[in-house]
Amino acid sequence: MKQPTHQIARELGVHPANLIFRLAALGAPFDEVWPEVDASWIDAVRQSAWEQFGLSRPQTSRTNVAPPPISSSAIQVLSKLWRQRCFGSHTASLDVIKNHWCKTTPNVEEAIRELGEVGYLQIEGSRGPYSLNSARSGEIERIARQVADRSG
Repeated sequence: MKQPTHQIARELGVHPANLIFRLAALGAPFDEVWPEVDASWIDAVRQSAWEQFGLSRPQTSRTNVAPPPISSSAIQVLSKLWRQRCFGSHTASLDVIKNHWCKTTPNVEEAIRELGEVGYLQIEGSRGPYSLNSARSGEIERIARQVADRSG
């Protein structure tokens, strides 16, 4: 459910511009956070800054919880979508993923199916377009950064 950005900022006790900056850091495209923002992005903000918003600390840290096991092809696809900031309404078609971004990645279609099954990828139709799940942006970023650290 979408709500006005200024109203959410008031509820969280932050300036609307600061809310938009925080959402941008989480990978939210501007058109998804202004003038209205989706509840999944607000949940992502609250999870990333639980102390600031007076929430109780989670019993187990997400960093200690192992992410679901996914294939190396799925990790490569996830990493590329993350680098391209494909969250929310910023989507990518199967053609772009398969023939442009992940030319050397084996089994791209199987990797996409796998990412959808574990909840990292949102699939709008039977063949896309595809975008990363903003509610799991923290986990996605950790996986993508691990790939970048190993290759860089």
